[in-house]
Amino acid sequence: MITGAIKSQIDRVWDTMWSGGISNPLSVIEQLTYLLFIKRLDELQTLKEAKAAEPGTLYEAPFIDIHAGGPDGLFAGKETLIAGIFAAIAETQPVARSSAG
Repeated sequence: MITGAIKSQIDRVWDTMWSGGISNPLSVIEQLTYLLFIKRLDELQTLKEAKAAEPGTLYEAPFIDIHAGGPDGLFAGKETLIAGIFAAIAETQPVARSSAG
């Protein structure tokens, strides 16, 4: 037996359907099924729209906490320094290979 809050909710739904002109229990079930179907379609559409968010809202550039311009802003004007670092790395590779071999 259904009692308490659930019974009062069911009674309110039934009263709403009855006052709207639907008195056949099968018609009530049909209408509730349709409403639940529409509600689920709306939820799926909302979920799909949330997944299709702009990439900018999902990605934060690295180093943004260090420099507002990200890596480009952080290393702007330091091309010779960067080239020197890569040159030093390239020079150490042959030494590391000869030491390992």
